[in-house]
Amino acid sequence: MRLDEVSPYVLNPRPRACIKSVPNQFISKIGVPLFHVLRHPHSNPFIPNFAFLFKPHILRVDTPNLLFRLFINLYGWSIGLFSYLLLYVWRKTLKVSGQPEADRLLSQRYVLALWHEDLILYFLIFNRVHNQVWMNHPAWFMKPIHVLLYLGGMKDLVLGSSGNSGKQALEKVVQDLKNGKNTVVAVDGPAGPPKVMKPGALLMARNSGLPFVSLNFNSPNHKRIGSWDRKRVPMPFSKVEVVLGKPQILPPDVEITEEMLKAGF
Repeated sequence: MRLDEVSPYVLNPRPRACIKSVPNQFISKIGVPLFHVLRHPHSNPFIPNFAFLFKPHILRVDTPNLLFRLFINLYGWSIGLFSYLLLYVWRKTLKVSGQPEADRLLSQRYVLALWHEDLILYFLIFNRVHNQVWMNHPAWFMKPIHVLLYLGGMKDLVLGSSGNSGKQALEKVVQDLKNGKNTVVAVDGPAGPPKVMKPGALLMARNSGLPFVSLNFNSPNHKRIGSWDRKRVPMPFSKVEVVLGKPQILPPDVEITEEMLKAGF
């Protein structure tokens, strides 16, 4: 297959089982024939491509297929709107300290870095964003997060991640940062390992000239979700402290080393 034959709307396949709960016999006798019959075509936006039923990680949120785009929008907006309202009500029950300093920072230009496990805490505390650009995973199942960001005031969302047009997306974010935006990055995303820092946020800070600032949360009373990052969810009526690191400006000629990444933030 030539490079020009690869659809830009398909994510890079990952070497892992797609749906482990489906018996192999069902896939071989029913799933594979259906996959081969209906996997085409991206060229015709009116014919559905049911391949995502068997490989759900390969369909992008910006697929040109109109039927799947309708499905993705219904799925994304229903979950995203519900999540936004739930987080809004949940936020009213929390006792938050350190937010005024964080709000002052959020009114400036920066590259704000946090761990993936703290994304729910971030959305709880900062339910409105201003003048931000985010780089986010382009897979279809991320649509509720895209909707959540949009409802929070996000106007600029760049689709890309490690292995999925990540370099081009990072360059677009850097350009937006130079044009006056700021950004927030989960430095161990999109798929871990947890608390293993990747170079994206440091590259954004170095290439844009904006300060790099770490964001952490002290949440003594919380539960964890059973995902790869084990996200922290603060209990209602609990205390949450916002902790900001010291802004760091990276020289434009500094090399991002393994030692810097291992040190984390």
